[in-house]
Amino acid sequence: MLKIALSLLLFMTTAANAWAGWVITEQSQGKTSQFYIQDNALKDNNPAMVTLFDVEKGKIYFYKPKERVIWTGAPNQFLEEMEQARRTELEALMATAPPEKRAAMRKGLDAQMKAIKTPQKYQVKIVGPADGGKVAGHSTQKYQIFVENQLQEEIWLANLPGLGKDLDLAKFAKLSRSFLAPGVRSWETDPKILAVRAKGWPLKSIEYGPGGEKDESLVTGVEKRQIKKFLFDPPKGYRAVTLMQILR
Repeated sequence: MLKIALSLLLFMTTAANAWAGWVITEQSQGKTSQFYIQDNALKDNNPAMVTLFDVEKGKIYFYKPKERVIWTGAPNQFLEEMEQARRTELEALMATAPPEKRAAMRKGLDAQMKAIKTPQKYQVKIVGPADGGKVAGHSTQKYQIFVENQLQEEIWLANLPGLGKDLDLAKFAKLSRSFLAPGVRSWETDPKILAVRAKGWPLKSIEYGPGGEKDESLVTGVEKRQIKKFLFDPPKGYRAVTLMQILR
C-alpha cells in the first residue's frame, strides 16, 4: 500500500510540473530544428541561440546558453533597436567617406530609413486549398500565395488535432510577422495571408526568391509529448544585452 501511495504521489508531482505539448522537428537549408509548443508559447531550441515566443504576452526572447546572455522585447522594441543599429552602421560608413559625398549619402540614408518604415501595398492572391497529400504522416491542405501575380510561397498546412489548445495560431502568425519593419515584406501582414496561416501548422513550405531561388522547409516529425513547464521559462541569471549584441 505504501509503495502504491508513493508511486501515486510521484506521478502527481511529475504531472504538476509537465503539460501535454508538442515537439515538431523541421529540416531547412540542411539544418534540423526542433520547436517546442505549449501553453501558447513556442520555443526554437537551437543550442547556439534559443528563440522563445511568448504569444500571450506578445514578447520574444533570444538567449545564448553558452554565453549566458539574453535579450527580451516586444515587436516595437525589436524594430526600434534594429533601426538604430542600421542608422549607426550607415553613420559610421559616412564618416569614412570623402566630405563632398556625405550630403548625398545622408540623403540616401534618410530615404532608406523612410522606405523601411513606410508600409507598401501589394496585390495578394491566395489559391487553394487543394489536397496536399500526406506530410510527416498527416493530411495537408496546400495553398499558394501570389504577390503582384508572382508565386511567393507554397505551404502545406495540417490541422493537427489539439494544437490550437496549445498555441493560438492566429495570434502567433500575427506576432511572428510583427517583427518585420513596415516596409519590409509588407505582404506578410496582409489579412488574407494571416488568415491562411491561422488554419494549421505548416508541415512543408517553399518560398520563391526574385531570381528563381527556392527556400524549402519540411517537417519530418510531429510528436505529442509531456514537456516540463520550466523549459518555457526565460532563464534566470543571464546578462541582459542589446539586440545587436545577441545577434552577432
